[in-house]
Amino acid sequence: MKHVINQYIILATLLGGILLAYTEQSWARFLQDEYPLESETGVPEMPFRVPEGVTFDPFTNRFFATSAFGGKITTVSGFTGAESVFFQANESNQSFGGAAVNPFRRVLWVCSIDFISNPDVPVSQVLAIGLDSGKLLKAFDLPVPLFCNDIALDSRGNAYVTDSFGPSVLKISRSAITDPNGVAEIFATSPLLLPDFTQPIAFGQNGIAVTPTNSHLLVAVSVPAKIVRISLKDPTDVSLVSFTGDTFGQHPDPNGDPLRFLLPDGIQFVWGKLYVVYNGGIQRLSFTDFSYSTANVSSSVDVPIGLSTATRAYGRLYVIDSDVLPITQPALGLPIELPNKILRVNLRSFN
Repeated sequence: MKHVINQYIILATLLGGILLAYTEQSWARFLQDEYPLESETGVPEMPFRVPEGVTFDPFTNRFFATSAFGGKITTVSGFTGAESVFFQANESNQSFGGAAVNPFRRVLWVCSIDFISNPDVPVSQVLAIGLDSGKLLKAFDLPVPLFCNDIALDSRGNAYVTDSFGPSVLKISRSAITDPNGVAEIFATSPLLLPDFTQPIAFGQNGIAVTPTNSHLLVAVSVPAKIVRISLKDPTDVSLVSFTGDTFGQHPDPNGDPLRFLLPDGIQFVWGKLYVVYNGGIQRLSFTDFSYSTANVSSSVDVPIGLSTATRAYGRLYVIDSDVLPITQPALGLPIELPNKILRVNLRSFN
């Protein structure tokens, strides 16, 4: 009997996957390949918006683009490309980074940082915003001074938050929005999550993703470039992902522009493969098993320079061309190419 039940479970899972693929492909045909974004802030001291983060709500067919400058989140229609203001901060010095949509609970989770008022001690919060109302549901103060960078959600709706200068990943439970005592808590701590502070750009945790099996967190660390694997069942189980194929964090062509693969940023699963976004390239990680401990790396430079983060929309991979590095790191001499935009990645472009 147990064997028969297991067979039914496997069959139901396969049928569910086929139905999901069919549904996503049906809706995907309405999406465009590019969505231009407003690039000006209207704030004289911060003229460029720098749309840093992107996420997607499949129930309303909308992209959400955050702003590193100007304190604004906009929404972009997947059907028409029309962009409108979704959420405006009270202060223009508020920076919005990584974001994640919970379509079932109708919540947009966003990293919020004020690093302008006091650059030495950035003040971070995680905001929970109603997807349909655009109103702030709750702002979570963080238990340690940190630089809130990105957010990922597990299958239960719990949120996990990266800190670019610290050794910990934080967790906010799904019930914390309505619980008066709900707070952000430290979930996992490891020296593997720290940046190399001896480097000129000492940036640590960046993008974060939950594996499709809901068993692990994967965290991209920028300097040095690596992917850290954390067990959701045992957060003390922290290790590095090992790689075969292309060298992780480097241009696949020894004569290629190294700035294209400077600092791994956002990461996103699409059809079981993890895509790692760089300034001017993307690497695809194909994992060899469900322990997510080893992955084969393939690379693509079939994208413009200036990328930051990624999202999945109906089985497609979209990235945001934000010019975040050219604007925030002018010493690199990278060009600023406006307008910024959300664009589709050709998944067949990887070597």
